[in-house]
Amino acid sequence: MQFADTVWFDVSKLPEASIKRDYPEPYYKIEGGKAIPVMGAYIDDPITGKKEGVLKAGHIIL
Repeated sequence: MQFADTVWFDVSKLPEASIKRDYPEPYYKIEGGKAIPVMGAYIDDPITGKKEGVLKAGHIIL
């Protein structure tokens, strides 16, 4: 999966624990207060992806 060079997330004001949890290696590179995506994952079934991702982590999506 390739990403545009302009895709990044501002993590400069987040605690280190949140950055490690929400922007983990090897999927993101953290540089200069930015989380830059470097790897992606395909999800064949969106429901399975949610079940194994945010729902398993205990996050609630409204």
